Amino acid sequence: SSSGASPPRPSPRCRPRCLAPVMLPRCLSHLIATPLHHAAAAGPSRAAAGLLAGSDRRGMKQAAAAAGGAGRRWFTAVQARRYSTTPSPPSPPPKRPSNRLLPLTAGIVLLAGGAYLYLSREEPPLLGYDRWTPVKIKSVTPLTPETSLFRLEVPKSLLPPGLDSDPSARPILSLFVKEPNLQIQRAYTPLTSSSFNPSGPAELDLVIKRYADGELSRYIHRLGPGDELTVRGPAITWYYRPQDWDEVTFVVGGTGITPAYQFVNDTLASSAFSSATPKVSIVYASPTPSRILLKGSLDAFRQQDPSRLSLHYLADRLDPNMSGKTAPQDVTIAFPDGKTLKKLLGKKEDGKRRVVIVCGPE
Repeated sequence: SSSGASPPRPSPRCRPRCLAPVMLPRCLSHLIATPLHHAAAAGPSRAAAGLLAGSDRRGMKQAAAAAGGAGRRWFTAVQARRYSTTPSPPSPPPKRPSNRLLPLTAGIVLLAGGAYLYLSREEPPLLGYDRWTPVKIKSVTPLTPETSLFRLEVPKSLLPPGLDSDPSARPILSLFVKEPNLQIQRAYTPLTSSSFNPSGPAELDLVIKRYADGELSRYIHRLGPGDELTVRGPAITWYYRPQDWDEVTFVVGGTGITPAYQFVNDTLASSAFSSATPKVSIVYASPTPSRILLKGSLDAFRQQDPSRLSLHYLADRLDPNMSGKTAPQDVTIAFPDGKTLKKLLGKKEDGKRRVVIVCGPE
């Protein structure tokens, strides 16, 4: 009015009408108060000032519009959170495979495993001078209390090609055997070299004596049928052609008989040497007659062709259970010294080609 009195305050009945757009939902009144509180802290905005004064309807509308926008954002956030926290329906349990597929799967796995093992297995190396090859012991035959014959299985698949490339010549072959733990090796002469030929027997015989101070010989004598020996070879000890010599003489002792046995066995058994094989003489010395090795086989060779093979057995002494009457008549009690050898072998003949090979203990 013109008197300058303050305008009349609205009656309480008018307040709900002014605030009705803001206070209808309880949640909206909270949303309006929250932005207004922050607005008052940062500085009164135009919408908040109009609402507090109560006289600016346009400010109230702006505040209500601001509150409505905040409410929409709140409902959107609540709805999104409701969707995000709503548990998803449980997935159906996996289907169990049919029992009919189990035998098929097991068969495929077994077949694949067997094929892998077959293809990845390591083939044993071939026999050779520069490599070691495991071979199985087939049998062990005692010859004397300290000497045995070890028969080894030599499959033809282990034989390298070219061992019998020259049928007109015969080498004396040896085979190295080693002790795997101490890496000790020694050469032994097989009883026949034909075991190394594809047409020969698939077995190989070694005569091995056990020595009290011999690590390798004691190791071998602890083995039996089914065990393995690691061998290397063959190695050529001596190479022989029939036309090179008129007579081949062996002076041997103990297990030194094996090179002479191999030579006689291969030459007399080979038809290629029937017309050109030279005469063979063997002087075999032994401590006692009972310790002469392979005597029965040697006598059989002599009976086969006595004109080309002569045998002379020597013994240092008779066995304790022998006498002059029971001792073998073809064994001479004598030491193989120069006098005895001259008597047995005779004098050197002019023009006669003779080679003497000595094998045995030192």
